[in-house]
Amino acid sequence: MNCEFFNNQLGAYLDGELSKRAAHRVEMHAQQCRRCNDDLRELQNLRLLLRNSSHTQPAAAFWSSSFQAIRELSAKRNARVTMPTGIHAGLATVSCVIIIMYLLAVPSTISHTPPPTPTLEPATLVSMHADLRTDLPLADSGAMRYIFTDVRTNNIVSATSLEAD
Repeated sequence: MNCEFFNNQLGAYLDGELSKRAAHRVEMHAQQCRRCNDDLRELQNLRLLLRNSSHTQPAAAFWSSSFQAIRELSAKRNARVTMPTGIHAGLATVSCVIIIMYLLAVPSTISHTPPPTPTLEPATLVSMHADLRTDLPLADSGAMRYIFTDVRTNNIVSATSLEAD
C-alpha cells in the first residue's frame, strides 16, 4: 500500500467504513511508515478536539449587526461610483468623436481575397487543354493520353488516329 492510497483511506478508516481486511492493511501500513503514522495520529487528535469542543450559538444580535455592516459597506462602495460630469464628460465625448473620425478616414488595411475560381467539368478541361495545342500529357485515371487538335477542323484527334495518318 502506498502513502497516497493510505491517506485517501484515513477518513473511511477512522469512521469505521472499511472492511476488516482493508482496515487491517491501513493499520499495518501505519505501523511500518512513520510519516503515515504521524498523519493518522494527527487526524485522530483533530477529531478528538472537535468532539470535545463546545457548540456555542452566536448571540441573537450577531446576524442583524453583520447584515447591517454589509449593507453599510455596500452603500459606501456604490456611492463612490459617479458619472463623469463637466470637463471630464466633455473630454471623453471629444475623444470618442476623434477616434471614430480617424477610423472612418483611414483606409482599411484588410485585404479582400477574390472568391475561388469555379471548378470546371472534366470535358471542359480536356477541350481547353486541346485548344491550347499543347503536347504535354493529360492524365486520366493513371493512363497517359495525348490530346491534339486538328488545325484544319479544330476537332480533337486522338494519338491513335494520328499514327494512322
